[in-house]
Amino acid sequence: MSALPEPLLFRVPKAPPRLKLREPDPDQRRAAVLPLRAVTDKNLTDVQLRVLALICSYTNRAGITWVSTKKLASDLQVSRQAISKQLVGIKAAGYIEVIKRGFRGYRSDTIRVIFDATIDTDTAIAVAGTIEDCRPPFMQEKQQKEMDESIDPEGLARIHDMIKGVFKTVTEPAKDYQMPKSGDTITVAKMKREIAAAKARKQRHIDNHAVDNVEPHIDNHIDNQAVVTNEIRTLLKKVFNLKVTNNSLVLVLQQSIPLAELTTLCKQLADRYQAEGIAIPTSEEAVVDALLTLSADNLLRANGV
Repeated sequence: MSALPEPLLFRVPKAPPRLKLREPDPDQRRAAVLPLRAVTDKNLTDVQLRVLALICSYTNRAGITWVSTKKLASDLQVSRQAISKQLVGIKAAGYIEVIKRGFRGYRSDTIRVIFDATIDTDTAIAVAGTIEDCRPPFMQEKQQKEMDESIDPEGLARIHDMIKGVFKTVTEPAKDYQMPKSGDTITVAKMKREIAAAKARKQRHIDNHAVDNVEPHIDNHIDNQAVVTNEIRTLLKKVFNLKVTNNSLVLVLQQSIPLAELTTLCKQLADRYQAEGIAIPTSEEAVVDALLTLSADNLLRANGV
């Protein structure tokens, strides 16, 4: 007689394994679009209007939703029977329709909110489908799951190893659009360099073609320059209430922009600050830079650039 097999020994765990439940996604709803005629419809009760607004908060752009009566009842803190009763009245009033029945306990009904009775369901889905995915959530989840399962992690790792080191990440330096705390801006510095070069060329021309009446001519030029300088200071003081103490900035404006054009630019810049609700800068560098930039923009615009 053969011996009986030895029994298999196993140890019962002291406590069942703990399952870590996935936390639900946060509610992203912030507004609801509902038919305007429902607001003035005296046949709808206040409760029916609240239920309709809640349904509208779950619809897509085609007005279709798959929200369950359980979810609606939970949001309004009432029973599911109360929600079902209100849905009957809302449906009879012509604000919702059931496109497709769901499976009890598994899938909710497909409900459409009728915003415009002249547009049928197929047309609404076709129009909204160009903006968002109007398929039921279970179909979207199924497709996403299939796509995730079709991805080969090992293949992706091999491709990553192959291209690693081939491409280098190019990081562009951050652009600084603020006015510098000290010194000149790029535009002002460029203008100063151009003015200095022009003055050097003019000085060489005077040295090479010296005549007897050079001195009076220079004196007259200096006198005219002083008059224009004072007019520019007065203009900036009058329009921007700005007292310019930097002589080089006044010289930049004098050499770059005619006085008549500068008067127009000052008024144009002041109107722009006022229209956009921006306070006029108290920095003379900022105002001069803004005038030069505005003059350049007007010049480009006049030449069709």
